[in-house]
Amino acid sequence: MKSKNSSQGFSIVEVVVSALIFMIVAAGTFAVFSMARSKSVTSEDELTAINFARRYLQSLRPLVEQGTPFPLDCDNALHDLIDAELGEQTGQYRCDNTLVGGAHQVTLTISWDE
Repeated sequence: MKSKNSSQGFSIVEVVVSALIFMIVAAGTFAVFSMARSKSVTSEDELTAINFARRYLQSLRPLVEQGTPFPLDCDNALHDLIDAELGEQTGQYRCDNTLVGGAHQVTLTISWDE
């Protein structure tokens, strides 16, 4: 025979267990979204750096095509582009160029602070 109290609602144990399960699921979901957001920001920063480097290398192309003697003055072009493109972001920018087999090899290193 069932008691009257068993059909009137949930026991405190059932409520606590269901709340605990809900909290575990919510915490897992939050962790996934937090990690996805972090990866998105990192990818955006990497894409910004890649596009900046492409624009910079494009700005050096006329120097190479005009037959500018080695070494290229890549630091001045780099600082001009940094001022125009990145504005007030601070960081470290370095341009190295070497002559490899008659071709200019330009290495651009960018790291900035946000």
